[in-house]
Amino acid sequence: MSQDNLRALLAGVLTPDTARVKESTAKLKKDYYGSPQSLGLLLQILVSQDNIEIRQLAATEARKLVPKYWAKIPDGQKPDIRSHLLQSTMEESNKAVRHASSRLIGAIAQKDIAKSQWTDLPGIMLEGATNSSPQAREVSTYILFSILDELEDSSAFDYKSMFHAFSQTIQDLEHPEVPMNTIFALSKIAIEIDTDGDDSALATFRQFIPKIITVLLHFINTEDTDNTTQTFECLQTILDATPKILDPHFRELVQGMASIAEDSSKDPGTRTQALNFLLSCVIERKMKFQGLRLGNNMTKMIFDILSSDDAVPTADDEKDLTTSCLHLLSLMASELPPPQVAGPVVELFKKYAKSSEIRQRQAAITILATVVEGATDFVATQLPELLPSILKLLNDPSDKVRESSVLACRDIADSLPEVMAKEHEQFLSALAKNLQSAMQGGEGPDASRHLKVAANCCLAIDGLVTGLEAKDVRAYMPELVPNLSRLFSHPNSDIRKSAISAVGSLAKAAEKDFMPYFEQTMDALSQFAEVTEPEEELALRAIAVDTMGDLAEAVGPVPFRSYVQPLIKSSEEGLALDHPRLKETSYMLWGSLSKVYKEEFKPFLGSAVQKLYEALAQEEDADIEVPLDDQGSDLVGQEVIISGKKIKVVGENELDDDDDDDDEESWNDIMGYSDVAQEKEVALETLADIFSNTGKEYLPYYEKTVEAILPLLEHSSEGVRGSAISAMFRLYASLWNLQPEAQSKWEPGLPIKTPPSTEIEKIRDLLMTKVMSEYPTEDDSLAEALTTCGPFLISSQGTVETLVRVLTNLLAKEHPCQQEYEDVEDLLDDQNSEDAWLVIESALDVVYGMAQAFGPQFAELWKIFEKSVLKHASATSATERAATVGTIAEVIKGMKEGCTPFTDSFLKIILHRLSDESTAVKINASYAIGMLVEKSRKEAVLKKAYPSILSKLEPLLQMDDAHLLDNAAGCVARLIAKYPDNLPIGDVLPVLVNLLPLKEDYEENTPVWSMIVHLYKSGNDTVQQLTPQIAAALEKTLSEPEDQIKDETKEEVGQMVTYWQSKQPNVLQQYPGLSKALD
Repeated sequence: MSQDNLRALLAGVLTPDTARVKESTAKLKKDYYGSPQSLGLLLQILVSQDNIEIRQLAATEARKLVPKYWAKIPDGQKPDIRSHLLQSTMEESNKAVRHASSRLIGAIAQKDIAKSQWTDLPGIMLEGATNSSPQAREVSTYILFSILDELEDSSAFDYKSMFHAFSQTIQDLEHPEVPMNTIFALSKIAIEIDTDGDDSALATFRQFIPKIITVLLHFINTEDTDNTTQTFECLQTILDATPKILDPHFRELVQGMASIAEDSSKDPGTRTQALNFLLSCVIERKMKFQGLRLGNNMTKMIFDILSSDDAVPTADDEKDLTTSCLHLLSLMASELPPPQVAGPVVELFKKYAKSSEIRQRQAAITILATVVEGATDFVATQLPELLPSILKLLNDPSDKVRESSVLACRDIADSLPEVMAKEHEQFLSALAKNLQSAMQGGEGPDASRHLKVAANCCLAIDGLVTGLEAKDVRAYMPELVPNLSRLFSHPNSDIRKSAISAVGSLAKAAEKDFMPYFEQTMDALSQFAEVTEPEEELALRAIAVDTMGDLAEAVGPVPFRSYVQPLIKSSEEGLALDHPRLKETSYMLWGSLSKVYKEEFKPFLGSAVQKLYEALAQEEDADIEVPLDDQGSDLVGQEVIISGKKIKVVGENELDDDDDDDDEESWNDIMGYSDVAQEKEVALETLADIFSNTGKEYLPYYEKTVEAILPLLEHSSEGVRGSAISAMFRLYASLWNLQPEAQSKWEPGLPIKTPPSTEIEKIRDLLMTKVMSEYPTEDDSLAEALTTCGPFLISSQGTVETLVRVLTNLLAKEHPCQQEYEDVEDLLDDQNSEDAWLVIESALDVVYGMAQAFGPQFAELWKIFEKSVLKHASATSATERAATVGTIAEVIKGMKEGCTPFTDSFLKIILHRLSDESTAVKINASYAIGMLVEKSRKEAVLKKAYPSILSKLEPLLQMDDAHLLDNAAGCVARLIAKYPDNLPIGDVLPVLVNLLPLKEDYEENTPVWSMIVHLYKSGNDTVQQLTPQIAAALEKTLSEPEDQIKDETKEEVGQMVTYWQSKQPNVLQQYPGLSKALD
């Protein structure tokens, strides 16, 4: 083993000859790196070799061997080695070699200092950091950083001396490497500082934050892009490791980053880095961001960037600056309360949608679409007012504005189809025009842009029609279906996919009305069902399979029957192609067919269920490899457990250098965010659809289904865990409904009068044990199961007590999932992001689910919940107030007469909310007050409140909102039914009858028509006089859409129609549709 041979092998590694590189690398590993002598030889080459590249490589390779062999070098030789190494590093003229050598010194120091050796090194470097020589300062600060980076615990350092030196080096702007190295070192120190204790270093460290920003601005202004990027990375390290360390300067830091981002004179890459840092600030310090109310200014900054000359938002814009802006805005909309982001966006839209500047109109529609997903409920309340402006932009003279508007309509329709559908005629007309214009775009440099617009038009139509009722879709079928179907053969795959998907949505919305187009559409889609390659065509096949499932649900079992067998066969064959999306849509097809054919799906049940079991049992660790350097060499080749997955550990050099781009994807796989995890989610949902629809035919598979689902309750992916819990609840409900009526028809309250089967008890125990140990905070399955299956689900010992404790914590925002590491004073008491509210709203759902399950017995539990629920009825957010008042109504409905002791408190809050500024709140308050009057037995209090209730209801009856009028009508009906002598029926009833027929909330037909029938039976004069109006309204109620009225109520009105038939036959002659009540 000679130094010359080793040097020659190092030179071989550096040659452009691939074969020689591989040969040299193999010999180094075999002949040198297996021996402790190799470290000494590399050190000798480092301090003696003239060739720069060989010296750098020698330092790099030596650093890798330090963990293995430094301890084996005789202690007597180490002082000379340290001295020569330090001297050569300080004198080294080449920066790359200096850094490699410094990193080597850091690795040796890590071993030495742990054994109380070379302890004077930090002090020597601190002296060097303030040396008059710039190179001495540069090398010393970098070595200090290297030591800090290597040490597992740097708390033993003398921070006071280090900070003293760094206070000078960070200001050495004439020699940029010195402040850069200082910032490197500070980012490592930040990891060790205790922000919660009495760490004296904390206050001193925080003084460096403004200085770091000063250095950053210097690098930006001098166009030093490398050091600018590295400074951003160090700030990111500090933020990730110790977010609270930035608190005293957080506002200034955010504002400084915003100034960089919006300065168009700065490099676009630098501005993008500033935006990305702001995004991290929102993630890591959400409550601080919220508490300082920074969202409004950030929103305006983003608009200004998007509307500037150098960042024009267009369809699917891939420009980094624009993309980062939209990512930041989307995140803020999701994480911050609507008044701080979505509210300002709406105001900006109103102001700039009519601007004379094209870019401002583009930016206005773009930011509106960007916040929809994160603040859906808030935007839904604002969107009706904005629709005319959106339509105008969709028809804008500028093709760029129209392009952005089409993209925005695609995203808005995806989240809020019902709201956009209120203006469906104008929107579909405008989208059709834009589609035609884009398809005529022709060749040239803008051809690809036109194709994207065309695809987005199809997707916007796709989303919009999902918000339409069948009667509304009918008028568009003759034009839309043929035009979209012609695009099935377009050469652009994106257009083909979006057109196919849009036709599927049209079919699903149209239902039976799609029959005239069914066969030709199926024929057109069948060509895609057998495609086996290439990748892009398989994605098209996946969309086609999904659409055929939509067609099956639209036309029903008889017309679709001839397609079932070949489609099932094709979908099973498609699984073998191992295309993730095709697998998912194949499963979804089976789910759709089970909905259509119910128990007739039996011939395909065994095969489908087995395939789904196989999907759920897939291993997810086969292709995940994680590299470790030599410090983890003892693990190489072994498997370790990370997040519940087995991960293979490989050596540092066993992965190709080109694999860096795949690192994020690999770690996503480890943490559960993989194609296989997504496939399992879909498989679970499909399995739940199948056993929910196939009834008793599924009974032979229940036991194995439970075995397949249970392991996934512990899956590393939150999505898979949630789908598994939901599937188990649906399994429980399916089994419950298959019981004999004596067991499935439950009565509220405990004890359970007729115990269910032992199978149901087993599933309950398995499920609730998991739910109570890890409560699914955003899942509504528990609330649905309680409402559907009653109290047995939570009847086991201790479950109710545990559930009440969890729910009260959630309602008070004290559950672990709601706790931030941030200080309480950062919080705004009455503001939630929509994501944060979703957790609370899910808890409210379970509260009223328990009220339904326990009936009057729930009164004792309401004493616990009352205060925490009622406080949300006074929230600043209209969405939160509406949801809470709706919960109160359902709780009253569930408790029945058990609500009586709480009549006064309920009455006070509901009466107040009848005058709420929000229509949604008034809608729920109308329902709630009617429900309280119906269920409570506190007669004197209720009768006394009638004048107040009627005075609150009167202005509501003048409003132009169908849902509100329906609920107000239901409320008035309940008032009349409960205490008819307590109000002037002669004045009130005509007003109510004028509101009929009900337009949206058909549930309220029950109290309305029951009350009217009762008045006829009691011989009321006013109702007799109103017979013509009542008959006309009832005829419309009995017509389309069907099921406006429940069977029990239909029987009641049938008695009234029979009465007319005998006493006033001319009524039936004038309104022949009334005969349906007699069917």
